[in-house]
Amino acid sequence: MQQRSPKVVPLLPTAAAPSPPPAARQQAVLARHQRLRRLLLASLVVFCLLNAAWVGRAVVRSWWGRGRANQQAHSAGTSPPAAAAAARQQASSAADNAVMATMDAAAALSSAAGAVKHGAQAAGQAAGAALNAATPLAVGATDAAVKAAAAVGSAATAVSNQAAKAAANFLGNTTTAAGNAVPPAWEAKADSGQAGAGAKRLAELTPPVVAPASNDSCAQALGIRKVALMFLVRGPMQHEQAWRRWFASAGGLLPVNATQAAACDANADVQARRHESVVQACNLQQPVAAAAAASAAATVAQGAAGAALGALGAAAQMLGSAIEQQRLFSVYVHAPPEFEGYPPGSLFAGRLIPRRIPTGWGDISLVEATRNLLWEAFRDPLNERFVLLSESGIPLYDPLTLHQQLLAERKSRVNACWHTGRSEWRWSNFMKTEHMNARHWRKSTQWIGLTRPHAEAVLRDEEVYRSFEAGCWSNWVPSQGKWRDCFPDEHYFATLFAVLGLEAEMECDSWGVAEQDWSRGGAHPKSYSPKEVTLELVRQMRGGSCNAEAAIADAQRLYIDAAHVLGADSERSCRALQAAATAATAGYAHPLDAAACHVTARKFPNDTAAAVLRLFSPEVSCPRDGSVGLHMVSEHYCRQQQKQKLHGSLTKD
Repeated sequence: MQQRSPKVVPLLPTAAAPSPPPAARQQAVLARHQRLRRLLLASLVVFCLLNAAWVGRAVVRSWWGRGRANQQAHSAGTSPPAAAAAARQQASSAADNAVMATMDAAAALSSAAGAVKHGAQAAGQAAGAALNAATPLAVGATDAAVKAAAAVGSAATAVSNQAAKAAANFLGNTTTAAGNAVPPAWEAKADSGQAGAGAKRLAELTPPVVAPASNDSCAQALGIRKVALMFLVRGPMQHEQAWRRWFASAGGLLPVNATQAAACDANADVQARRHESVVQACNLQQPVAAAAAASAAATVAQGAAGAALGALGAAAQMLGSAIEQQRLFSVYVHAPPEFEGYPPGSLFAGRLIPRRIPTGWGDISLVEATRNLLWEAFRDPLNERFVLLSESGIPLYDPLTLHQQLLAERKSRVNACWHTGRSEWRWSNFMKTEHMNARHWRKSTQWIGLTRPHAEAVLRDEEVYRSFEAGCWSNWVPSQGKWRDCFPDEHYFATLFAVLGLEAEMECDSWGVAEQDWSRGGAHPKSYSPKEVTLELVRQMRGGSCNAEAAIADAQRLYIDAAHVLGADSERSCRALQAAATAATAGYAHPLDAAACHVTARKFPNDTAAAVLRLFSPEVSCPRDGSVGLHMVSEHYCRQQQKQKLHGSLTKD
């Protein structure tokens, strides 16, 4: 059977298919197509070179113009700063025009490339109509021409972009050499557009406000110095049950010295009035009556429902939120605005601060959110220490030890000192202000601990924050032609304290309050797995040189159960307080070394919640059978749990 040649559909409709041309005619047509392609390529390359030359001419003329402006300014007596400012404005305007012209040229080149492409397609269609027999060759030549034209268009655009980048680099280098600390107008616009949401929206920097009195009437009456725990989280608390047990172990405990000073006096009448005032402020009569009622109800319900005993016992012990029943810590939570909050009955219900913002990793919004937490915590005049935590963080010590340790420290836990790991390449001269320059650049950790004066210094700052807000971000920098990374949460607080000259008031060797494992490197510390959460891990995090046992033992002696003291008359209460004060004469004599010992730890993800909660259980945390115990809860709590356990066993017998 005779093989048929494939049927070819012409690119343009024709009246009739022409007869196949001779071989010589085919060669001539192909030669004309090759010459056409070469001509198109040559013309477009020349066009690109002319545009690049025009851009270079504009930049050089702007540079010469600035030089002549400086000379004219000197000859006319104009001050150098004013002349420099005028020159920078002219240079920026020239750069704007040059770049805009370059972009227009790129668009024109793209249009020209498109026209060439369409022209090549039309030529191919005509060739197909004329060379039906040689269609495969003609179509191949046409496709090659189309691809070549598209490649030329892409190359033209790339050349234009390179020319624009070269102009930006040239202008940026000459501007920097002239001592300019402000980016050109077009670059500032481009950079601000790339800086992310944190740079587009200016933060609300409200001066600090102090309330007339604390919301905690009992702590206010006793003058208890409190620690503000500020949680910067993304939503639900991963270790709420562990924190609940931790706060519960401080419930009803008061500092011995503060309670004695507030309730007792050498004059019996004065002492009686003071004692009555403290009892009313701490509302002890209602809890005692409620505890008695709950205990009686538990006894009655024991025969009918044994489970009621534990529930009513817990109600008698806590009488509400574990946070509300302790007087040593204030709690504040910042979560994204879209987070609906914690449900009733949650430990953190009602703890969200009003002013909340969206936050992003490594963004200035983290600093703003921290400042919002500080602002709310600073309002309470009793808060004297401020600690930042995350939802994956846990305390490394019981609440009494943590309270004593932080109040005993006179320095803030921020590394505001000069050191070789400052990541100085993150600094940019665009961030320079009246009082801040490159020599102030510092690096520390996000998880800080501040004294009250230093918290106030942060809240009163605007100059350094605005500089970070505008200039510390991670993105492409047109003037430098490279990627720049800058993480405000690692640099802002440390740099601010260096600007204020407070390096000597910082615990620079501590690197914050949180123990973290950075041994694997990378942008994030290690996240622990459930099987890694053990007693040995906690002891390792505390550090072998921290003398934790001595610090824990000191702290337990410095607090007393309010129900046992203020529940009696003033005379008996003050005798008990005097005995407790005598036992605590040595005070907190063995504090942890703040330079080497962290007081919190992270990161413990959500899947470690059960393993973390076990660390705070009486079986692990309380001393028993000759073991020391982990001491994640107070010894007072351990004694209460032991009494309840003993009472339960006696009741069963």
